[in-house]
This record gives sequence, structure tokens and C-alpha cells, in this order.
Amino acid sequence: METEHWPTARKALSRMPVEPGESVLDLGTGTGDYLVDLVQRGAQRDTDVRGVGVDLNPVTVGHGRAWLDAALAPPLRSRVRIEIGDALALPYPDDAFDVAHAALFLHHFHGPSATQLLREMDRVSRIGLVVNDLHRHPLAYLGIWVLSRLARLSPMVQHDGPLSVRRGFRRADLQRLTRTVGLSPVRVRWHWAFRWTLSTL
Repeated sequence: METEHWPTARKALSRMPVEPGESVLDLGTGTGDYLVDLVQRGAQRDTDVRGVGVDLNPVTVGHGRAWLDAALAPPLRSRVRIEIGDALALPYPDDAFDVAHAALFLHHFHGPSATQLLREMDRVSRIGLVVNDLHRHPLAYLGIWVLSRLARLSPMVQHDGPLSVRRGFRRADLQRLTRTVGLSPVRVRWHWAFRWTLSTL
């Protein structure tokens, strides 16, 4: 997860009604950077925001919990937890959270699995969902290919960065997905640099 993409989600989440105890589910949460930002932002506006992160990798979840311990003071730390779980079969009842959020995660799923992911997000969210992901575009592919090599980033980044862009979406892809799932209303917005925000808020 990369915090640089959080502002696009923040714009969508700002439309969510401010209520005591509002809650957000963050899928593919990684180390939980979004959850840290979320509860800190909630504290600044005197709102008791609760966050739950889900990741399938137990090692990543362990790192995430350690990061939360270091990044948040005890009163805020108690408002966040990270759990091991499958985003395609979430262990939560319907409407368990106000909002379901996923950033740079949807492009790991295509076809029926992408549809199932959005269905699960829609099922567990009472108000709506927010998805941030990559725009599949030749300039985005060329940019990450060149920059990762000029900056001498790790071979893994040099390989995975361009591959992630190739797995990204065009507007029509996202619109087709939302129609299949039956999401409404839906906003699909483009953001620099080559990012999409899909929101039902």
C-alpha cells in the first residue's frame, strides 16, 4: 500500500456522513498506512473513527500490527486492527462497516474474482465503497519502466511495476465491472498520475 494514493480516497470519503463510531474496512491493507491516516484524521475532527484492515498474508499482517504499534498512541491504536482474511470471502456480516476501501488492490483480480471482490465490498459496506487503482495506459507503462531503471530500483520493482500497469483498468473496464455487480450510483474519476477512483459514496 502506498500513502501517496490516499488523497484520492480522502476526497471520496469526505462525502461520508460524519457520525460517532464511523468505520472503514481496508482490503489488501499491507502495513496499514491508510488506517493510521484515517484514525488520525478522525481524531482531528473529534470523530471516533474505527478501522479494520484485511490482508491474506500472515507475514504482512504481522508487520502491519507492529507498524500500528509504533505509529499510533494507545488511544488511537485501540481503534484499529489488522486481520488475516480472504477479500473474496469476508468473514463479516452484511453492512458491518460504513465504508469498504481498497487501494492498488483490484488490479490483482480479473474476471469473476474482480466481480466477487466488488460484491463483497458492497455487501459489507452500509454507505458505500471506494476503490483506487491503476490506469492501464502506454504512457504509464513506459513511465514506470523507465523510472524504475533510471532510479536503479530493485529487480522486483522493475518487473512488478510495469506488470501492475498492464493489469490496470480503462474506464470502460471499471464501468463494465460495476454494471455486472449492479453498483449504483457510481462515480469513476481519473487522477494524476494515471489513477482511477471508483466510488459509490
